[in-house]
Amino acid sequence: MIDNNLLDPKLLSIDFYGTSPKWLFKLITKYKLNNIVIIHGPISRNDSIMKQREAQILLLLTWDNHQEKGVLTGKIFDYFAARRPILSVGYYGGIVAEILKRTQTGVHCSSLEEIKFEILNYYKEYLSNGYVIFSGIQSEIENYSHREMALKFVRVLNYLNEKNIPI
Repeated sequence: MIDNNLLDPKLLSIDFYGTSPKWLFKLITKYKLNNIVIIHGPISRNDSIMKQREAQILLLLTWDNHQEKGVLTGKIFDYFAARRPILSVGYYGGIVAEILKRTQTGVHCSSLEEIKFEILNYYKEYLSNGYVIFSGIQSEIENYSHREMALKFVRVLNYLNEKNIPI
């Protein structure tokens, strides 16, 4: 997209925090993205939350594997709290795509064409507004809060207890 002048590299920054695998460094070098993709290394949880809130878009990488269909990474809950749009990439049809749609906190892409389309939409919005708008539905997001998840867990345990079902 940069080579086709669809994105201005001077306006792009992709920041990774934490330990980064060797394959990421190889891809950055291979595609000559050293000026855009920045590996910062590990930071504290508080700093991580602050960086998430400062971002225009949060990238959520999920496995491109049908066995991961029901797996929900804890990172998505941090991203909900950051109140920034989420671009999720990985397996088509998984729980992440379903939750992003329900909460309207972002989009899930499973093909290169979808990724390009969504990045261009976010980019155009940034150029137009100076920022990317977060349009999540707070009442839906709250269904995934620690408090709400704990209440659901309590309900399940109470049900099992009432039915004398051993745990």
